[in-house]
Amino acid sequence: MGALALIGLLIVVGARRSLPQISGAVRVPGLHGPVTVMRDRWGVPHIYAGDEHDLFVAQGYVTAQDRLWQMLLRRQAARGLLSDWLGMRAASADSVLSRQDFYAQVTSTPADPRADAYALGVNACIANCSDPPELMLLKLQSKKKQIAPWTAVDSAALLRIMLWAQQQNSGTSLRQALSDQVGSAYVSDLLEQGLPTAPALPLDPAARQVLRSVGIPLQAGGDTSPVSIETPPGLPTPWYVVTLHSEHTAVGGATWPGLPDVMVQQLDDIGREARPRRDLVPHLLALPPEGWLQFRVHGMLRQWDGDLSGKTSLSNASAAVYQVWVWHLARDAFQDELGPELFTRYWLTGLAPDALTRLAERPDDAGWDDVTTPQREARDDIMRRAYVEALDDLGRHYGDLHTIWGWDTAHAAVFRHPLGDTGPLSWLLNREVKLGGGAPFDPAHPDDPLRPYAPVRVSSLRIKQDANGGMMFALAGGQSGNPFSSHYADLLPVWARGADAPLQDAVRPQDWHDVEGVLVLTP
Repeated sequence: MGALALIGLLIVVGARRSLPQISGAVRVPGLHGPVTVMRDRWGVPHIYAGDEHDLFVAQGYVTAQDRLWQMLLRRQAARGLLSDWLGMRAASADSVLSRQDFYAQVTSTPADPRADAYALGVNACIANCSDPPELMLLKLQSKKKQIAPWTAVDSAALLRIMLWAQQQNSGTSLRQALSDQVGSAYVSDLLEQGLPTAPALPLDPAARQVLRSVGIPLQAGGDTSPVSIETPPGLPTPWYVVTLHSEHTAVGGATWPGLPDVMVQQLDDIGREARPRRDLVPHLLALPPEGWLQFRVHGMLRQWDGDLSGKTSLSNASAAVYQVWVWHLARDAFQDELGPELFTRYWLTGLAPDALTRLAERPDDAGWDDVTTPQREARDDIMRRAYVEALDDLGRHYGDLHTIWGWDTAHAAVFRHPLGDTGPLSWLLNREVKLGGGAPFDPAHPDDPLRPYAPVRVSSLRIKQDANGGMMFALAGGQSGNPFSSHYADLLPVWARGADAPLQDAVRPQDWHDVEGVLVLTP
């Protein structure tokens, strides 16, 4: 503990020095001409360059200013060497990653001038910028002495690892697995509203947690926009927002630190749905309450408008009851036929409430029967059982006073830094935010047993157009990877509320307002 405290003190002392220079001028070898970098109030860099080469040199430089630690850690992941920096807890992730041999996959990749220019900028920052706090810590622990130069091959390897992460999950395979287990007729009822891509959970929980904290969450891209849904990411957030301007380019959006250009220009927020939801409540309220707690909860649910956001105390407590009850209802109705593993995969599609709503119109349907018991159950039997289970769970976790149960608290998301698993550093590196809405959760396999209703899938990036054609964005975190920066997690509350920040994209620097800093990069 004493050594950790000393290390923490040394990091704090070097914190100010580790923050990036955002105003004035700095020399960046490899540029053809001067480049202007303007940062807005959220720390988003807006780059104005004379040509494409300089544009990507500057992008590499400013990205490394904010996210060098994340880029280097992802490079370690692509090499299967996370354990060198994170210790043996990363061994299971390394075992999986090393088998993919990402660098071997890119040895024949055609030359990319953008990646070459980007690497020039990254290396200029490695040479001239102060080390991020995490690298200071690794050097103090003798785990790292110097940083190898960044190359275009490193960027290509990071692209391969991102694509690999997207391809781990398959909705089609889930449909087939369901059909093999219960038959196609039953599957059509479960999946009548369509099938979004569903987590296949190919790795053990320890490996998934490490990859998530590194910013490589196993996710489902499917046939839609890249990396649209993911498990709750670590900090810094996987994405970095930037706008790029040159003679032939004017684009704004998000990219993966380590990759040049902009990858995502618009992305709907499909991971945190908070639409009203009362479809099953009338069936529950039709059952006579059993005991004083059910009597009072019945009264609360009668007043509920179906809001899941947690904006009022009534909706917050009602949403907690509803969400936990629906999970028990789905498990009691479907797990006996599907088995625990297949039920978990199905539940995480988010389709179970719709299937239950359809099934509820058939109170004596065989789908309600629990095949593991000698008697035959109907809809009302399963609903009563799930109601008792849900209220017992909520009472055990949050106390018996039902009016203070809060869905936004029970559903809170924890964003962990790769080095945030030790007590002295966790308060600095990790963040927790209350989160309403309908993001999937999995009480049967929680990453943290004390947080059974924490979301297991959220959309960490939101970019969209406003009514006037401008761009709005939100990140589950912030632009900076430096925990001492004001931009480390300043966008997290904005994201959690479902709100957005404006992404200024003026064509000319002189049209700008609300500028935090202006940095000129010179040859």
